[in-house]
Amino acid sequence: MTVSTSAMIKELRSKFGDTVTTGDLGQYNRDYLKRARSGEMELISRGLWSLIPKNQIAMAMSQQVNGDDVEDNDDDSVVDAALIRKRFEMLGVLGDGMIEGNIRSLIVSGSAGVGKTFTLERLLEKAESEARIKSFDSTKGSISAVGLYQTLYQNRKKGQVTLLDDVDRVFYDEEALNILKAALDTSAVRTISWSKASRFLSDQDIPNRFQYEGQIIFITNLNLDRIVAKGGRLAPHIMALMSRSIFLDLCIHNPKAIMVRVEQVLEESTLATDLGINKSQTKEIVKWMNDNLPRLRSVSIRTVNQLAGFMLTSTADWKTLAEVTLLKAQ
Repeated sequence: MTVSTSAMIKELRSKFGDTVTTGDLGQYNRDYLKRARSGEMELISRGLWSLIPKNQIAMAMSQQVNGDDVEDNDDDSVVDAALIRKRFEMLGVLGDGMIEGNIRSLIVSGSAGVGKTFTLERLLEKAESEARIKSFDSTKGSISAVGLYQTLYQNRKKGQVTLLDDVDRVFYDEEALNILKAALDTSAVRTISWSKASRFLSDQDIPNRFQYEGQIIFITNLNLDRIVAKGGRLAPHIMALMSRSIFLDLCIHNPKAIMVRVEQVLEESTLATDLGINKSQTKEIVKWMNDNLPRLRSVSIRTVNQLAGFMLTSTADWKTLAEVTLLKAQ
């Protein structure tokens, strides 16, 4: 009798934890390995499968979007443009501090598509090319606990900077959270441990314990201050992370604040020129975004890129192209 996917995952988690290697899975049950390869499990890196049920991840992320972890979409909220500009300036200063070795860990919070990652990656890539830091490693999207452990081990030396971008899934993985807490700690000696046996780590010659002397940046789209203030189930974990590291809230957590930042970027950078649009066209794009802000599916700097592409494709029909592709139906 074939067991259900959920029963299979539960059985495997009781034996292996949140991840299992292809070798271990094949040795334990070859039928389970076939089912994993058919799509019943998520392959999170080469030879490594996630044992966190997909529906559990989806439910957690849905609660994040629909529950008390949500962005503040209050249309009546007051947006302080000067505050946003100042905080982005300080993001650059903190990046310089990371390069100079004065800052060992940093958490940055703010909506997606406003330039958080771009600002820091540009600074760190330049510093790496000039040998001001030993190395720079950027990880984006999903990462498992053992994948996080591996990444930090490979970038554990002083002068090695790790940037974790939009890996909010770690908030729902206790093992990953504990690893992240250890890495973000500001204590003199940071020791990171993996308490369970792992063929994946042994195959990579990675020890179950190491001293971490590297530097780490954690970038999230979540409004961490809001999560803590509302006291939801994530609040204690978020508080533990924030208390261990330097924390910068960019104060961009709703569409109006995002638009303020978009306009600042267009005014202060070469983005419009790089996209091939002039000042008049830029003003048209900004006006269209502001006029349609409540209906836009997504508001970010990427939206400007899309609109510029439409405008260059057809000066007569760019608004129609934008309406049918970027706006929610009424």
